[in-house]
Amino acid sequence: MNAESYKNTFTSLSIWGRNSEDGRNVTNSASNITWKTDIGAAAQLDFSFPIGKDEYLPNNGDQVDFVWNDKMLFIGHIFKKKIDNNGNISITAYGYSRYLKGTGTYVWPATSSAERFERIRNDLSIKSEIVDWPSYRVPEEITDATTFFDMIKNVMNKTKEATGEEYMLLDDTDVVKHINIKRMDTDLVLGDGDMLTSWSWEHSSEEMATVVQVTHEDNQSKARELVAARSDDGIRKYGPLYHTESISGEVNSAQLQDKANALLKQKEHPESTLKIKALGDSRVRAGTSLYVAIKEIGGRGIEERQRVRVKSCTHNFETKWTMDLEVELI
Repeated sequence: MNAESYKNTFTSLSIWGRNSEDGRNVTNSASNITWKTDIGAAAQLDFSFPIGKDEYLPNNGDQVDFVWNDKMLFIGHIFKKKIDNNGNISITAYGYSRYLKGTGTYVWPATSSAERFERIRNDLSIKSEIVDWPSYRVPEEITDATTFFDMIKNVMNKTKEATGEEYMLLDDTDVVKHINIKRMDTDLVLGDGDMLTSWSWEHSSEEMATVVQVTHEDNQSKARELVAARSDDGIRKYGPLYHTESISGEVNSAQLQDKANALLKQKEHPESTLKIKALGDSRVRAGTSLYVAIKEIGGRGIEERQRVRVKSCTHNFETKWTMDLEVELI
């Protein structure tokens, strides 16, 4: 594989010293290029190239820029490099949200996910943008030795439970964005004979629950309270599938019941996972919503034209540009 095989599609792949203008263009020698995105993880770019006669070796921390079809798809930093006995270097670079995998301790007042992100990004000096601000806030708490990402993601999860609104962090080249996931909705259709090349479908009740219990222990009296929510229809179909969680902090009985009801709503249905291989489209990445149209499974728990959300996406930039998707039904 070389630049000629990409013709007008592969534009450039460059490596830059972190604190210098010294750069190296490896467009003509790079191979095995993949761009991976996953909800809950930083964008990742993997590629390899031969060391060459000048024995060029990039450093961990160096910046990587990847431009595809004249569009900047990735800017990040090298976190791992590997050299084999044939003189090839394999590189793994991550987008800027990778720095949110560090750990810290914060004492939080009542905050939204955007407010937490704002404080953390300021402390880490990450280039970022808060596009959408949720109004929902969680009560004050201490997060001790927790990843910065989990501090934010946990509030996003509670926001979804309470309001139905879903938010995510997005590596947009060198900017980490806090957005409402609805901004990722598209009208793109992947269907039989039209971009989609292969698929597999899994319908699993492994993680579902038909009875949810939530417990709470009072800090003063040590009295324990348990509330439950159940789906009688689900029990008839799937049996007694129990799930129990414990909640800390100051909560009343009504809040406990609301939590149990929300968990049951979240877990009372089997999980459908659809894996797709399709021709590449740079609009598609983790978080993207699109349609799939597969006649063979239409009416078997999936509509013939089904809207889905991409959970993970790997673009393979070989001679034939393809992408591997794992999607969930919405």
